[in-house]
Amino acid sequence: ARPLAALTARNWQTFTARLMDIALGGPTPDGTLPWVGTGTARLTDVHLRRFVHLVAVATLLLLLLLGTTQAANLLNLLRTSVAA
Repeated sequence: ARPLAALTARNWQTFTARLMDIALGGPTPDGTLPWVGTGTARLTDVHLRRFVHLVAVATLLLLLLLGTTQAANLLNLLRTSVAA
């Protein structure tokens, strides 16, 4: 993955194309999209595997972030109820 190259992306297609080093675009049911990204347009199982790993790590990090805020709120609630 190329996370530093994806930082300047303006939309999710460009972000994904730069992050995965692929090219996205072409004909779609909604019309023809412009090609974005400098990588290959022929996706392989390596690209899919890389994308699934990135989604799994991002989901895990999001769950950890949400869990820590909920844990902090619970500790504050317990601390105030014990003090009262």
